Amino acid sequence: MFLSIQLGQVVWAWGIALFSVLTDLNAAQFAVNSYYVGALWLAGSAAMLGARQLGSLTRKAVIIFSLPSVILTSWLLYSPVSLVEVVQTSGSFDDRVVIHPLLYSIYSALIIIIFSATLLMLYLSVRKSKTPEAKHPKYLITVAISIAVVAGLIFNLILPSLGVYSLIEIGPIFSVVFAISAAFTIVRYSVFDLRRTLSASLVYLLAFILVAVIYGVVWWVATKYIVSNISDVLIQDTVGVIVVILSAVTFEPHRVWSRLPATAPA
Repeated sequence: MFLSIQLGQVVWAWGIALFSVLTDLNAAQFAVNSYYVGALWLAGSAAMLGARQLGSLTRKAVIIFSLPSVILTSWLLYSPVSLVEVVQTSGSFDDRVVIHPLLYSIYSALIIIIFSATLLMLYLSVRKSKTPEAKHPKYLITVAISIAVVAGLIFNLILPSLGVYSLIEIGPIFSVVFAISAAFTIVRYSVFDLRRTLSASLVYLLAFILVAVIYGVVWWVATKYIVSNISDVLIQDTVGVIVVILSAVTFEPHRVWSRLPATAPA
């Protein structure tokens, strides 16, 4: 889960960095969408880490925490400007984008809920630990994630919702705190099996890309042969939603899945 979190951080920071320098509207829109997908992927991965630390990472938990980022990716492929629309690539960051309130509010609520659940699970995992050897690494990870989450929510979610985009570059800086703490924890306490973590993260990444590709192909076929012959916009959107849902439910990284219990151990 650690590498999955790092992947989310990279995509998140990469989206911010590209958005700040790109001059093409379509490319800037892609960067912004990557930024929001990366943040949601990061939230889901952090939640899975919290569940793992608590000893309750099950197949159901993987589904719950993975689907939001998959659905958002699929939806933004279908409707790239439905969450945030880039209207210009010069001038102040505050003037470059237009936020669509309804979907952004849903996105914000989802991010806050997932991160809140993450922090709660991490806190409970610390409380549950009975020995200092087990408690110290969990405490370190909990503090690091808490700092990164609070900073990210302030600078990259709450302030943008108020029209302040000029500070979005600050959020990723705090994620370095988690990266350093996690690296120290791995080396000092041998918390993670690096080989297993790397293979699991690779499976998640490939599965995520596969779902996006499947969606793109299905939607291209639907657009070319079905939707193009339908004049009703509502029906077109309904077809898009159906394809998004079908793509999302195909997200099942089998190799990782097979290692997880169906229910949490007693």
